[in-house]
Amino acid sequence: MVAVKWLSRLKLSRLEPLTSPYRHPHNSSTPIQPSIAVGESTTGRMNLDTELQRMFESLTDRLRDEIARQLSEAVGEVAGAARTDREAAINDAVARTRLEVERDAAARLHEEIAAAEAKEKPETKKP
Repeated sequence: MVAVKWLSRLKLSRLEPLTSPYRHPHNSSTPIQPSIAVGESTTGRMNLDTELQRMFESLTDRLRDEIARQLSEAVGEVAGAARTDREAAINDAVARTRLEVERDAAARLHEEIAAAEAKEKPETKKP
């Protein structure tokens, strides 16, 4: 009677029942060799772990390839934009330099023409 009271204090109704969906010697009608039951679950777990590892490696490889591809595209786009900007800057610099040289040449030409005309005018007044 004391044992029954002690067991009722453990509240066995809240604990997991002795009948489990997994085949173990305590809930099977036919005895199972423990090594087989353990071997089956270990093999299944090892296969699952191996399969998960393969899937993660495959995913990692695909992600690595995709990142490398996108980086390559981004580098190509940046290089193309830099090339375009550089060519535009060169063309702009050439145009500005050409304009400055033409202005300088025109200014010198006007100065020389004015100097030549100034030289000619005094000579024409003397006769």
